[in-house]
Amino acid sequence: MRTTALLLPLALLLITASCGGEKSDEVKESKKGMDIDTSQIKDGVGAEMYDRARAMFYSMPTPLELQSMIEASGGHFREDLLADPQKSADYQTTEQQAFALGVYGADMSYSTVFDQQQDALLYMAAAQRVAKKLGIKDPFGPGLMERASNNQTDKDSMLLIVSEIYWELNSQLQEENRNQIGLIVLAASWVEGVYLGTQIMHEQENSAMEQVIADQRFIASQLDALFKDYASDPFIATTEPYFRQIVDRYLALPVEENPTTLTKQNGKTVISGATTVQFTKEDLADISRIVQETRVKIIAL
Repeated sequence: MRTTALLLPLALLLITASCGGEKSDEVKESKKGMDIDTSQIKDGVGAEMYDRARAMFYSMPTPLELQSMIEASGGHFREDLLADPQKSADYQTTEQQAFALGVYGADMSYSTVFDQQQDALLYMAAAQRVAKKLGIKDPFGPGLMERASNNQTDKDSMLLIVSEIYWELNSQLQEENRNQIGLIVLAASWVEGVYLGTQIMHEQENSAMEQVIADQRFIASQLDALFKDYASDPFIATTEPYFRQIVDRYLALPVEENPTTLTKQNGKTVISGATTVQFTKEDLADISRIVQETRVKIIAL
């Protein structure tokens, strides 16, 4: 049994790469004709739920921070895991577009962190096309692509641009009370991140990557709480089942709460203590299998 510690159990939005896969007839049929009128969503949430969801969304670090964790734990760039940006025009329903926006945003961030800026530009354009279909225009204002193109040789500038897109996207959705759309984009991005992490993890023995994957137990808990908040919403009722199996599998991992202590070191107060996730290699293998199956479903046309 392995344990992995997280000093502060923050919800980390995993935005990373995606891959292809065989699409079963069952998956294709389940997504057929499922267009949701999001104008019905905007007025369907109470003030208390909205405030709670807003606070939870803003408690999450940016996608790029998580990508840096993957890079630091031994991750690397694999172009073969990226989704096809040319398919962005093929996603027609609101459900498909929310899934795709999460996927393309993941690939954009993944490419940027690993300094593959030509790929980052491709996924920025794909995300822009899908976002516009969802009525999300603020993050992709005039001059964005030109600005990104002019700065593609400067990794720090590209990281800043991608981070700005993320915050603008979330801000617009929340200001318009479209948290349901944001939740599904977030969940799809998270699945992409877990998928990429497990693929890299399988390439060689990598305890650091195993820790990153196991720590997603905390994100799964956050997503579960949000899904429950919006359980009566028709859009979430349609889309949440795509993620239920992977969320439940993570929630099955036991968590140990350790007491927090305050100590003085060199005149500074240091907070110690950790929340630990217990896991085995069998757990990680099961998570890898389930997340791959989930990914096939959310990218199916």
